[in-house]
Amino acid sequence: MISNWLGEVLFRSQSLYEKYDLEQLGSLSFSDEQQDILLKRFSAFQQKVTKTEFNRHMLRYCEEILLNKELQNSYAHVIEDFLIFKRCDAPLKALIKLESAVSVFPTLNEGSSPSIKHLWVFEDINNLIQRDHLTNLEGGKEISELYPNLRVFILPPSHFIGKSWKLAFYLAKEALKSNNSNLKKKLAKNWIVTGDVNLEKLVLKIKLGNKIELETTRNWLLPRANHGDWPSNWNPKGTATVVVNIEEAVNRIIGKSVQKEEPINWPSNISNIYSPTSNAETTVIVAAVLCGLNKITLFQSDNKQFSIEPAANIHKFIKKHSNITPVITINKIPSNDIYAIEQFFEREMHLDKTTAETDLTILHITTGNKLMLLAASSIAKRYPNVWLVYRDRGLNKESSTDYIAINYEGLQPTTRTLKADSKIWKKFSGTLTQDSLISLLSSSNIENYIKNKA
Repeated sequence: MISNWLGEVLFRSQSLYEKYDLEQLGSLSFSDEQQDILLKRFSAFQQKVTKTEFNRHMLRYCEEILLNKELQNSYAHVIEDFLIFKRCDAPLKALIKLESAVSVFPTLNEGSSPSIKHLWVFEDINNLIQRDHLTNLEGGKEISELYPNLRVFILPPSHFIGKSWKLAFYLAKEALKSNNSNLKKKLAKNWIVTGDVNLEKLVLKIKLGNKIELETTRNWLLPRANHGDWPSNWNPKGTATVVVNIEEAVNRIIGKSVQKEEPINWPSNISNIYSPTSNAETTVIVAAVLCGLNKITLFQSDNKQFSIEPAANIHKFIKKHSNITPVITINKIPSNDIYAIEQFFEREMHLDKTTAETDLTILHITTGNKLMLLAASSIAKRYPNVWLVYRDRGLNKESSTDYIAINYEGLQPTTRTLKADSKIWKKFSGTLTQDSLISLLSSSNIENYIKNKA
């Protein structure tokens, strides 16, 4: 609990403080009673520890004051002249008057454990602060020229190499610019971010190294280009999300875990479509048409009634009414072993990390059982170019042929509606028209569709 952490650590125990200090940014909340307790032990702690140890506690206390507006009217004024940042002559009482934001990022330490740092950004229009830490950072000169009114400080101020601090900077800058208290608090308290950023605000690939070995409960925010660079068994205590640009990163921080994007047409860069088979026959057929490919691969299990016969029905219908070639795999998809199902998908869909991200693979998930759905989700988490598509069968929603697409940005799903694009789906549709597709989707299976047509 926050109050327990405050009671156990601040101005009391150096050993416990070492464990929690940088991880717990944004966690302190002071009641009047807690403030009184804090002040009573302040002097005693100062007398019994070294100046270095005492200053570390002071830094964390001052950071919480800068972060929390509510604390700025009640903090212990005996520390108002404390100098928080090296090379900065402005004390706490001066910094409080400036708008600021902070973010947390990891640093790569070759041959030793990774570490956590805090990056503070202040808006200093009147040049109150004469010097900051930008000149010590790789790429810092460019930032100082672009944003002459911003001052940047790193805590702890130890040396590190690389530009992976820039995502932390741009996110803190966005929080500062928006003056969004929700963004400021979430960024400071809940996230750890790493990535380079260019002038177009695109988040660029960096060297992850051992950064992800950090023991942290924070949510990770990483470059989209680094997807798959972490071990397959990495299981962070928080979430892990990848982003392409700063706007997306901000939306991830303030948004919900499932992200909803605007509707789009079926993409034109789909290279393959696969589907397990079950009684939801018609959704497979329409998905095969709408994706605009001349081939669909069908996966059938050993179940004659619920998979083998539907696969044969789908195969026969597609071959008769369209110019699409349906292929039923010789190998049967397992139905009661999620590990085996995932291995089947990976093998039969020919997935590997060298697959071009510009080519999308569609895995249709309206069909199949729940274990197949879970295995499909696991596959999509590991391969960002795999999109899962779904459509309720027997649903005539305003004569719509819409499908739902789900893909994973890191470990978080993004969902969007896929709209039919006649320029794409008419390539191999054969005798199937838009009315045919709508009628198929409103039918529970092929037999029902044929009866309705008759």
